[in-house]
Amino acid sequence: MGLMIKSMPLRRAILIGVALAFLIAISPNRGDFPSTSDLVALERARQEGDDLAEWAMLSRLVSRWPHSTRLWERMAVLNQRNGMCEEAIREFDMANRYGDLARESLLPYMDCLMDTDQYSVVIDRFDSESLNEDLPAGVDWILARALLRDGQAEEALKVVSHWVELEPGNPQARYAHSLILALSDPRSALTELRESADQDPRYN
Repeated sequence: MGLMIKSMPLRRAILIGVALAFLIAISPNRGDFPSTSDLVALERARQEGDDLAEWAMLSRLVSRWPHSTRLWERMAVLNQRNGMCEEAIREFDMANRYGDLARESLLPYMDCLMDTDQYSVVIDRFDSESLNEDLPAGVDWILARALLRDGQAEEALKVVSHWVELEPGNPQARYAHSLILALSDPRSALTELRESADQDPRYN
């Protein structure tokens, strides 16, 4: 564990160094940024899954257009995908400052908040009213887990109960509901566990 903790700053420094080298390499010799070749390089990096190269290009773009929600948001998604949640949260927050996050970005944002133990932020950002919105699958379960970690078991049960009402045929919803229900009503929870297993053998 000690070795892992000490190696993280070194890993981050190496990534930043590589990113700076990439920035120097792609810096246009003349004309305004971004040039056509810059945009081609950005698209190539995205298609090839080169997260570091894409992030480096986006960091230049966001310095030019600092109020762009989508640029900050994409940088955050790339950092979250590579396990850099603290950086991702800062970028998600910047994106939120200038506009609403895209629907598909909510789960990576919430995952990072959970990974950094920011349960109250999850609860405040995704309250019961937001569950009536068109949110991606999985938001309910993350919110319920945040409420549990925050000591609000009854509220967590309400969230997963609402999820089951919305998706009665979803075995994951029933499974999540049964797990939290087990805290207060083990007998009913066992019945629901069996129902979720009947719907999907993975829950046996």
